[in-house]
Amino acid sequence: MARPWTYLAPALGLLAGFGIGFLMGRTQPRDTGPAGALPGSARTPASATAWQSRGRDVSNPAGVTRPPHLAAKTAQMLEELARLDVRGIAQKLDATPDIINRIKMLLYYSDQVGPGAIRDALEQTGQLENPESKNLLNFALMARWADLDPSAAVRYLEESGSPDQKNQYAQIVVGRWATQDLDAALAWARTQGDTRLRADAMNSILGQLAYSNPERALGLYGEIPDGDRRSGTLSAIFSEWAKRNPAEASGRAMTLAPGDDRKQAINGVALNWAIRDPAAAQGWATSLATPEERTGALAAVCRGWAESDPKAAFHLATTLGADRETIDTMNAISRKWAESDPTAAWDAFSKQLPNGPMQHGALETILNQMASTNPRAAAEKLSEHPSTAIQGRVAGHIARQWANDDLDGALRWAANLPPGNAQYSAVTSVVATWASKDPSGAASYALQLPPGKLQIDALQHVAGQWATKDIQGAANWVTRVPNAEAQQVILPQILAGWTAHQPDQASAWALRLPEGELRQNALRGVVNNWASRDSTAAANWINSIPQGPSRDAAVATFAPQILADDPEGAFSWAQTIRDEKARNRVLGQVARQWMRDEPDAARTWIERSQLPDDIKNSALKR
Repeated sequence: MARPWTYLAPALGLLAGFGIGFLMGRTQPRDTGPAGALPGSARTPASATAWQSRGRDVSNPAGVTRPPHLAAKTAQMLEELARLDVRGIAQKLDATPDIINRIKMLLYYSDQVGPGAIRDALEQTGQLENPESKNLLNFALMARWADLDPSAAVRYLEESGSPDQKNQYAQIVVGRWATQDLDAALAWARTQGDTRLRADAMNSILGQLAYSNPERALGLYGEIPDGDRRSGTLSAIFSEWAKRNPAEASGRAMTLAPGDDRKQAINGVALNWAIRDPAAAQGWATSLATPEERTGALAAVCRGWAESDPKAAFHLATTLGADRETIDTMNAISRKWAESDPTAAWDAFSKQLPNGPMQHGALETILNQMASTNPRAAAEKLSEHPSTAIQGRVAGHIARQWANDDLDGALRWAANLPPGNAQYSAVTSVVATWASKDPSGAASYALQLPPGKLQIDALQHVAGQWATKDIQGAANWVTRVPNAEAQQVILPQILAGWTAHQPDQASAWALRLPEGELRQNALRGVVNNWASRDSTAAANWINSIPQGPSRDAAVATFAPQILADDPEGAFSWAQTIRDEKARNRVLGQVARQWMRDEPDAARTWIERSQLPDDIKNSALKR
């Protein structure tokens, strides 16, 4: 199983290396708003409200400075971030689903934190409840500290980090350290007693060293035990070597022992050589004696050649087999070709490849690329794709891109699609895009959809987007939704996010609802999230609820939640449920679950307990 959050380390490290200006210098989609409202809708023109301040008057502990060359939008962003403390940044992260936008925010924030404030910021981050936001902020802050004072960052990890944290964050720190003082970073990595940490640190260092001295990086690669070498490390070394001297790199690759390392090296050389000189790279790849190495190298040549001549790369790729590597290569070629001439790419892949996974994947790639630049053209081609499953996947991407510039046009297109996966995906994607700008208008439209899964899921998208702007407003809206089934689905979703950040407010709101199924469902949503984060606080709150159906519903959710930590407590709580039928159901659920998890301990306790005989017998039969 992959260690949690380790996928974020290379992403943050890479983006930090490129710098904030590159990330935010990209052209952002225009928020033009639609020309007119759809018949029967209550839509009003949307306006961008991203990065809204919550009006908090927070001092700036990081000592923010604002470079004079920053654009107005960037300066505004920094101004808003400067008013937020770590918890405020975390709340914005939680409300931003797109990972790229979250990383942009992290880089803006961390780039302003001075060396004297990083330790305090990390201590505040450690108090956050959401583990994802906590780890994202820790990665960003550690990367920043590594740029400013890597030895201090390493000392902090050694003093305060758990073994897992030390391993995860050290990879960013030591990689950044290597760009400033390679020998010091290497010396630290070599002295680590934890073999996993030492190997991961060496991989990070060599990944950085490959850019400046691939030959030396290769010499150090042997220090990493075979089982701890990252697949990308050797590929990066030979990729960079091939950019400088492909003939030398190819010769050195052939001196490696046969196996995965050698194949990675060969493919890294072939790809980067093909970018510079595809004919020479193809000649070298063709000369390889081993069929497996030759095919892999030719596939890499195709990927590199696609940078300059995707048509020629396509024709070479058609001479290869139909294995997974060739399929991935065809997808890479189709993506590059679609950037320059999507019509020609479509014609080639649809007419010259046989119907099957390779053709389907390439055509899907072309449609997605077309959708990013010309969603109307992609919509016209969608029905020509031979796979209805892929049509359904791509329709959502087309709809999102189209709705950004022409909401009315995207809605009309989605509504006119034949019923099925494509229409479902398109409609829900349009509604989600609309709701990000105008949740009230999107809600009105979603309520006009036919009752059923499409409407419920569209309303879920509305609720999710609305909650990022005004979570209490979103919850209040859900209580007015006439579709009772949709209410039962959506409200717990909103309350889960609300409870994660403001449990007191969410729980108080739920208790103000009138007695009934909606109130009970709201309490379940609060308890379900709160108990997993702070079972003591959740228990105290449940004790404040008057006896009745709502309290029974809260306890029925709470008892199974605490079973793993306090089995006897779970039974004690279940016994307080007033409704006999509900009480026996929860007691049986807890007993059966305990028997599955810890059969010996559960059997001993259940046999001696005062549980009803039918519940005992049902649980003990398992």
